[in-house]
Amino acid sequence: MPTKLQSFLSPVSTEEKEEKLIWHYTSMQVLLDMLEGKTGLYATHIRFLNDKVEFKYGLEQLRKIYTKIAREKRKQYIDEKTLVNHGSSTDAEHDRCLINDSCKQSACDDLFVTCFSNRKDDLSMWRSYTPVGGVCIGFRQESLINNIFKGVAPEVISGLDDEINYLGLDDDLITAFGKCQYNPDWLANTTDKTDLFGIKTLLDRINHYGEADELAIEHDMDELRRKLTVLCAFTKHPSFAAEDEIRIALTGNELYPKIEIVGGKPRVPITGVEKDNIGKFITNVVISPHGDSERNLTLVKLYAKKLGVLINVEPSLCPYNGR
Repeated sequence: MPTKLQSFLSPVSTEEKEEKLIWHYTSMQVLLDMLEGKTGLYATHIRFLNDKVEFKYGLEQLRKIYTKIAREKRKQYIDEKTLVNHGSSTDAEHDRCLINDSCKQSACDDLFVTCFSNRKDDLSMWRSYTPVGGVCIGFRQESLINNIFKGVAPEVISGLDDEINYLGLDDDLITAFGKCQYNPDWLANTTDKTDLFGIKTLLDRINHYGEADELAIEHDMDELRRKLTVLCAFTKHPSFAAEDEIRIALTGNELYPKIEIVGGKPRVPITGVEKDNIGKFITNVVISPHGDSERNLTLVKLYAKKLGVLINVEPSLCPYNGR
């Protein structure tokens, strides 16, 4: 489990009395298996999602940011015609090279995500994720976070958003929970304002190592790669902004032994939300407008009563004749 927890964006307001729900669109069978305790929550490998530029888009934004910083520093040095800024220019250029090297190594081989949305009963989400019928499951956000990062006290740093975004760190695993960002400038804006995710500190440390610090450089470069990997997991193309997505992202060597192949897609279980306790995080279910929604509504209500599960089951309010 993580030994350090950090928020790389600002915390959400805690004034609301009722716990916020986040919504997961999936099949009827997955819901029934969750209610019966046959399956927990899983994260799918990022290359098997529906965004063709998933992950690559974030890497490209990072490259642009540090290339621009290096150019500006170099221009400042030339314009002033002084050696005063020579060191900052060199460091900025070195930062750009380090970011590029780390981006090349960030092949997302061990990056897995599970997706939620802030949008309940949304027609575009129904069409994209349950085209032949399904459900929209309401999960208790705060309870999910508390269980996934159990026993770890969060640290909060300043950022640009008002959503909860936690980050767990240890030697073999990074676990992150946060809202996806669709503004292509968000990384640049945040990098200018704060030591986002400790990346500036890492770059500065690597820049000042000596030749004898090879092991330390290797360790910090690996940490830099993993941190950039996580940031890219939350950087989405603007065309997906309507999904208003929230994610849990996992990356690290610890995941390889846990990989399962289901339906041709690699996935890993999310620690803290397993099959024996997933039911306590589910409070609401919305039935898709596709297919025979009345029968499906009756089915879920009957099954929940059989299992003694207390959940609110309701039909979609989308006036869609999805057959």
